[in-house]
Amino acid sequence: EKHNLFTGVSMSAKVAALVSNVNNERANPKAKGGKCKQLIFCDLLGMHKKIKLALTQFANIPADKIKIVNAVEIDDAGLMQEVQDGFNAEADENRYEIIIANKKAEVGINLQKGSQAVHHLTTGWTPDSLQQRDGRVARQGNYVDSIAIYHYHANGTFDEYKQQLVSVKSDWIMDLLRGTGERVSIEGGLSKEDMETLASFV
Repeated sequence: EKHNLFTGVSMSAKVAALVSNVNNERANPKAKGGKCKQLIFCDLLGMHKKIKLALTQFANIPADKIKIVNAVEIDDAGLMQEVQDGFNAEADENRYEIIIANKKAEVGINLQKGSQAVHHLTTGWTPDSLQQRDGRVARQGNYVDSIAIYHYHANGTFDEYKQQLVSVKSDWIMDLLRGTGERVSIEGGLSKEDMETLASFV
């Protein structure tokens, strides 16, 4: 970018679906001043700039309206506050319409003012992680009446397996919290084969 050199980007099916959904949301902006504020969570650090490039090329979003939030790009609290203020700002004062982040943005930042969509390009390891990510926008102070939440899974890949693991965790955690019985049966837990499969994927 510094030398005005622009390269193309190839997109996987997941990134193509993400771009399509981002475009669909942008066709119906809900924030004040005709802005469409969206969050994209991806745990793969190396994908962040690729996603940004795909959005600039295929969703026609100006690069300066897209902010990446991870430990490399945002290394102090002052920068995090600037991102929050820039995203939550309204109309012509708004600086960022898209935030691409990993777990760095799970806590300690509020991005709810006018946000209308959360995209989970990857799945967190725990149900709490997903709740925290959704909670960046689904919280008091957001005047948007409904928020779209997207999950992206490629069929027959680790995406499905990981989502299944998180769902199992969520089920037995809720049973435990409800206290509906003397015992909590954890069905579908990790067998030795599951653990080996998980380790090989990682």
